[in-house]
Amino acid sequence: MNRRVQIEDYKRKHEAEVKAGGQISIDYRLPYIAMDLTDGSGYFFQGEVAEKILRDVPEWLDDEVYLLMMARSWG
Repeated sequence: MNRRVQIEDYKRKHEAEVKAGGQISIDYRLPYIAMDLTDGSGYFFQGEVAEKILRDVPEWLDDEVYLLMMARSWG
């Protein structure tokens, strides 16, 4: 799958998740990441763990889009 197609696929899935009630909140100052997915799972990371997760996000994709999509596969 080429990058453009992958980005559009992630964005489409992210939009569907958010419309269905999924949420993500990122605070870069503390830092922390909080996510609630429509399947009932939730995730919270802070400090060094959140920093590492944010560093691992590909630079070509929005942090919120990528993390919300990745979290869907963590369950």
